[in-house]
Parts: sequence; structure tokens; C-alpha cells
Amino acid sequence: MTPIRFSALPALQNNPSSEHRQDTMIRAVLFDLDETLIDKTAAVLTFLPLQYQRFRLGEHGVEEQRYIAEFLQLEKAGLVRKRDLYPRLTETFGLPGDLAAALFHDFETVYPGMAVPMSGAKQTISTLKQYGVLIGVVSNGEANVQRPKIAAAD
Repeated sequence: MTPIRFSALPALQNNPSSEHRQDTMIRAVLFDLDETLIDKTAAVLTFLPLQYQRFRLGEHGVEEQRYIAEFLQLEKAGLVRKRDLYPRLTETFGLPGDLAAALFHDFETVYPGMAVPMSGAKQTISTLKQYGVLIGVVSNGEANVQRPKIAAAD
């Protein structure tokens, strides 16, 4: 999938007349959340080393770079639910089974606060709102994780 380029709205940004708005016929825009509005890759790559340190996974013989690589591989670019990923991740490293639930809880509570908007996302949303365009966001992620990320993009 090719990401949306937020600079693709120069006509709206340079001509705010209502006449121009009627010509565009844009009434609503629907965005995917991760890797469109939110730089999920940057957030995950910030989060995982911190999670690794918080849970002292090195003391269990887990190498940090391998932990990150396994997470990313098992996640399949966001297609695998994290509540399913963490049991597989702990199994991969031979970690105690009860650690999966703690790691998942950590992900649910800490990761959303690390959301980083894609370059131009906030400006694009602001411009669209100025023109009365309705904004929608879709995601296959869990609502309790995605809602704070949506707020970070707004």
C-alpha cells in the first residue's frame, strides 16, 4: 500500500473560498490509522527497547535486538493481535507463560502514549476540518489502544 502524501492538498490549502469547496465535492475523508496518521513503526521501535528493559528480559537470556526482531516478525506488520502475539513471543524465548499477560498489559497501557503522528498529519486534519470535511479513522487494532493514538493525530 502506498502511503497518502499529506502535501497532496495544496488546492484546499491555497484557496479557502466556498466556491472552491463546492467544486471539490469532498464531504468526508477516511484515513487508516497506523502508518497513515500515526507512525506506528517509530512508536513500536521506541516502545520495545523500553519494554525489554522494564521486564529485564536480558536476565532471562533474551537479546534485545532479537526480542525486537521476533516481535516484528510475529506481528506481521500489525495483522496479528497483540494479545495473541505475546504468548507466542514468550514461548519463542522460553519465558514463563504468565509473563505474556504482563507484557501485553504493558503494551496496552504504555504503547499508546508513544504515538507519533506522521509528518503533515495534524496539519492535514486541521485543514480538512476548516473546510467542514468530515474525518473518519479505521483500524483493525483494539479500541483501547487505538483511541489514544487517534487523539495524538488530531
